[in-house]
Amino acid sequence: MMLLVSMVLHPHAKLVPEEMELDKWFDELKNLSPELFKRLIVAIKSRDLNPEIVENCLISYAKTRIPCVNRAGRRSSSSSIPSEVEQKELLETIVANLLEENGLRSSQVVTILFGMLRAANILNASDACRATLEKKIGLQLEHATLDDLLIPSYSYLKETLYDVDCVQRILAHFLHRVEQMTTTVNVIDDEDVGDEQNRNRFVELMLVGKLIKGYLSEITFALPEQARVYDDGLYRAVDVYLKV
Repeated sequence: MMLLVSMVLHPHAKLVPEEMELDKWFDELKNLSPELFKRLIVAIKSRDLNPEIVENCLISYAKTRIPCVNRAGRRSSSSSIPSEVEQKELLETIVANLLEENGLRSSQVVTILFGMLRAANILNASDACRATLEKKIGLQLEHATLDDLLIPSYSYLKETLYDVDCVQRILAHFLHRVEQMTTTVNVIDDEDVGDEQNRNRFVELMLVGKLIKGYLSEITFALPEQARVYDDGLYRAVDVYLKV
């Protein structure tokens, strides 16, 4: 705890990340108040730290201080729950500081990002916050699970049980990245590198294709007949891109 406070109070002190016990460091984050945590993020971003360390800090804190990020709502008994207003401000701050393009990539990270997206919907976070999370998820949609995609619809204006529009936007981000990969492969001179990129793209498309197929099967039973237009649109989007 003293190390974290020192970084906030003495932002120019020379601390070498390799000397830190990172697991213990992340575990101590949950003891910081939201205000002190915001100051900590500013302090560590001003240093020449690995950006993934910063993102790990943000994700770890979101898991412990914003209950609805975890589906079970579990939190450390030593943590106090911020008010909903504080949670909303905290979530927007965390999302605003996440890496835009790259960053942590794994099934666990994607699940947490989906949890943050659900929290953003529940807390009525800004459109920018939700758009950022949708894009980050879309950039690594191949790591998602069917359970991740089943995002409840919190709008009384919609007749659907799940937020199909959100998934469609996430899928669009993924397909846009695939298009960019295709463009990159076409300009690569190294044939071996190009072949590897093509294999990676094929595997990702197959994984997401299987995921969306499972999603469509799941929501079809949950959608009333008059709302089937949503899943028809997803089917067409997937079909067109896979054919291309």
